[in-house]
Amino acid sequence: MTAAIDTVRSLYAEHKIGDFDLDLADYLKTGCVNSTPKDFVMAKPVALGDGRVAWFIQAAVGNLTRIVWMLPFRLPYIAFARRKDSSKRLRVYPVCRFLKSVQKCHVN
Repeated sequence: MTAAIDTVRSLYAEHKIGDFDLDLADYLKTGCVNSTPKDFVMAKPVALGDGRVAWFIQAAVGNLTRIVWMLPFRLPYIAFARRKDSSKRLRVYPVCRFLKSVQKCHVN
């Protein structure tokens, strides 16, 4: 089994996202990095333009429910940009809605 952090590193290279090591160093200093063999997340709290506060998820691999609970404190929103979406628009969801939607998708 490939460790989650190695999967993220491979995705960075495959999709030409940027420099994984630079992002990792930045998130270790200014955000949150949690890694287990099955789950990995790099996130940081951000203030959105409309005044809401969210966890911005830079990278995540694994069970998304577990990943949300790995974050060190609760914020009302989760924000991320899908890599496959060429518009790179920021998606913002209330945490409860996000958790409900990902729990429907998980088999395990």
